[in-house]
Amino acid sequence: MSKLRAGYTRRKNGILQRQFTVNGKRYTVYGANYKECEAKELIKRERIKQGLTDNNNITLDTYFSEWEARRTGTVKPSTERRYYSNFIKNISPYIGHKRLRSLDRRDIFKLQQALKERGLKESTINMNLATLHNIIKGAVLDEIIPKNVCSSISTLKFSGKEARETIHRALKDDELIPFFEAGRGFYYYRALKLMSLSGMRAGEVCALLESDIDLSAGIIHITKTITLSKKGYVIQTPKTKTSKRDIPINAQLKEVIKEQLKANKNRHAAFSDTKGYLFPNPEGGFSTPTSLNITISRILDKLRRDGIDIEHFSSHAFRDTFATRAIEAGMKPETLQGILGHKNIGMTMNLYYHLSEEKKKTEMQMIRLPF
Repeated sequence: MSKLRAGYTRRKNGILQRQFTVNGKRYTVYGANYKECEAKELIKRERIKQGLTDNNNITLDTYFSEWEARRTGTVKPSTERRYYSNFIKNISPYIGHKRLRSLDRRDIFKLQQALKERGLKESTINMNLATLHNIIKGAVLDEIIPKNVCSSISTLKFSGKEARETIHRALKDDELIPFFEAGRGFYYYRALKLMSLSGMRAGEVCALLESDIDLSAGIIHITKTITLSKKGYVIQTPKTKTSKRDIPINAQLKEVIKEQLKANKNRHAAFSDTKGYLFPNPEGGFSTPTSLNITISRILDKLRRDGIDIEHFSSHAFRDTFATRAIEAGMKPETLQGILGHKNIGMTMNLYYHLSEEKKKTEMQMIRLPF
């Protein structure tokens, strides 16, 4: 066995250990090889300069600030906001004050239970625990703690009603027809119609420019989306490569788009700077998914006043509706996958294959066996 370099020892598990001294204090890093140890030593020396080496007393709150700062610019604003929101609202109030080195499984179980008692859904609690897992994973990589206490915590099983059966659900004819009849005259009426006819996400509709519409070729180019960051709504590229796509324009879509372009011409006369959005807000900038959902709520309220009670839904229901109607009309799943911008066919089928009870009964009658 070759002799190790000065300052190195090999632990029983085969991992190299490198020790060095700064200002009379000894520090240790670990790695699979010399190169990894050298890289970690450089990182730790830089942390020493910045005064970030008091690993014994560093709290989860303090470490999160450091961890978050390093991620800025490396993840999308929407992802950054999600982690920040999860931590500030649902993690920090319970265990943010605790030292990283004192965190144990019981603390995580207590957090899980506290969030349940607050009435958060299982899926929301699991998402928050996933956020915590990633933060603590960073602390392990920074060699502040030896292991991730979240790794052995099981996710909660989903016991409630599926979201697609409530907020995310396909709308029926007796909901669609009165909704759009009551919606005439509302500012974002045509934006909602476009969603139901194209399967586009709310953020994608809000980010559309008039230049993204090619009526001669019959194509809508999806190249960006509106998403919520820590600083508010921002424009960014779609979340995945498959989300950047072209959607064919059919006759109904073409009619809605032409109506909106005509409305925009009149709006241009009143507002000199509309920035070219297909569905600009009243001041000329981009609209937001929140604005679309507020419009839905107002239309539903109007219907209730008229004696028509439709269960509340969000703008995502129009995407569900489009997908369901496409499948029922005979569209191939692979084609639908491309139009919706899903990464895989399983996502398309699992989320959106809502065949009606009537259709299931009809198709069941098609089955014949030879006896």
